[in-house]
Amino acid sequence: MNHYFFMDRGHGDILQRRVDDPGLEGMATTLTMWIGVWPRFYILQVGDSRCYLLREGRLIQLSRDQTLAQDLVDRGVFRRSEAVRTPLANVLSSALGGPESAPVVTSMLNDWNNVGLLCSDGLTKHVPDERIRERLSSMTSAKSACENLLQDALDAGGTDNITVIAGRMVRQDVA
Repeated sequence: MNHYFFMDRGHGDILQRRVDDPGLEGMATTLTMWIGVWPRFYILQVGDSRCYLLREGRLIQLSRDQTLAQDLVDRGVFRRSEAVRTPLANVLSSALGGPESAPVVTSMLNDWNNVGLLCSDGLTKHVPDERIRERLSSMTSAKSACENLLQDALDAGGTDNITVIAGRMVRQDVA
């Protein structure tokens, strides 16, 4: 499987649009994609949109924010708590259509009880991980979990685009 096909195509399309329309200079975007091929799943990620996994009641952030602030945290310059308050938290170090596009692919074994969450930073800027964990742990449907998380982000200020996609692995052979 060529994990980079979708990313390369999107990156190229954005770069071409910027050539075709100079008014779009600086246009870029993030991408976080979940590909399930049982018994594994793959996460392709570029930028600061996130992927979480709820496994056995524990929320695990599978992706790494590709921002200048996170780069400085990784180098020991900032503590994570400091990084979220700096303007560098909003500066992408990797993005589709940006000067640097460095996708990361993560592969993991899947489990029928896992819950996956893909989301933009519009959610994570306003909703703490513990609240996300609570919502996913108590979800009765993916739709209701997404609606509740969206409302949590809006209630907390909602200053950015908010994208939320949740899903649970369901066996097809069980009646």
